[in-house]
Amino acid sequence: SSGSAAGKDFASIHSFPPWRATAHPTIVANDFGAGHAIYSAADLESGATESHDALFLALLKSLIDAVPSFCCEAPASVTMQVQDRVLAQCWRISFLHAPRDLPASVVPDFEFELHAPQGRRFQRLVSVPAGDPVACVTTPSGALRAIVTGLQSLSVFSAEYS
Repeated sequence: SSGSAAGKDFASIHSFPPWRATAHPTIVANDFGAGHAIYSAADLESGATESHDALFLALLKSLIDAVPSFCCEAPASVTMQVQDRVLAQCWRISFLHAPRDLPASVVPDFEFELHAPQGRRFQRLVSVPAGDPVACVTTPSGALRAIVTGLQSLSVFSAEYS
């Protein structure tokens, strides 16, 4: 065959078979009751290119109706993790720099933003474990914004709310 699925000449989408335009979409979005679903025939999240990352993130963002609880504008090598520690009335925010190439260089400064749980307001931001105050601003809408400086491998903060 000429690379068709019926001819079984290839193993998967990753073997890059000859292709041809069809009327069959590779990404489909549908509403179901109160929910929204996206189906992709391709394994987008495992692609190792900026275009894969951008498409995957755009699809995820399309599922969110409200303002995200947290976000940052960090390089792709930085992962942001947020945990709501309800009993301690704080969010624990971690930034991990895991570059592909070592040794790791210091990440350029970047901003992050947090939106407090409903009915709460952020009071202050401190470094963990030292507990030193970290400069931040609170917007009129109640969002907390701060800048991460000097991230080499791991930085952890606690955003206290009441």
